[in-house]
Amino acid sequence: MKYQIIDYFFFKFHLYRIKFLKNLLHSLRVIEFMNKDEKRLFDIELKPQSLIFDVGGYEGTFTGRIFKKNQKCFFYIFEPIYSYYKKIKKRFENIENIYVLPFGLSSIDKDVPLEINFDKTSHSIKTFGDADFELCSLRNISNFIKEKNIETIDLLKLNVEGAEYEILSNLIENKMIHKVNTLLIQFHLNESEDYYKYKNLRKKILETHNCEYNAIFVWEKFKLKAF
Repeated sequence: MKYQIIDYFFFKFHLYRIKFLKNLLHSLRVIEFMNKDEKRLFDIELKPQSLIFDVGGYEGTFTGRIFKKNQKCFFYIFEPIYSYYKKIKKRFENIENIYVLPFGLSSIDKDVPLEINFDKTSHSIKTFGDADFELCSLRNISNFIKEKNIETIDLLKLNVEGAEYEILSNLIENKMIHKVNTLLIQFHLNESEDYYKYKNLRKKILETHNCEYNAIFVWEKFKLKAF
């Protein structure tokens, strides 16, 4: 019989709760990822007419990279911060198959204050110092899929600073997770309860998808199982 003396992920999570160690370890993980595995992460099989959801568009870099090799695919970019939305809209203004939307995705329709912090936004209700906030709109992802009559999302990329738990839980609860062929997720472990959210949610994802790549706190990639 094997005994698990320590939960490795739980141990790493607690290290990440110490700000200095979090910044140091995350920097090292990103360097390792960029040097070794970035190409593997973005090795995604797409076909002409494939549909991509870029949730958390920021400056449109992710879509721009995928679009170079997949110019006949269709893209929805979701960006709730208006200044970022305008930049993305300008960047792709002459491309008909890239749709830039001025709202984010969540489990319900709601307006939320998002903290703007350089290249990040935060859903945390905690405020620090003179942080800048913007009231932003979020839409229920399952309702959006129904409204657009979407049968398949070939690639769903999530970099949403903590909202991934709501989005993925909503897809699972509404039995829509099977509509997604490939998931690219940047999980964020910011609050103490996020560890348990992460662990439980990942277990549910693995019921429908295989994990192809896991750089914890950087990127994780899942591929739909063949049923």
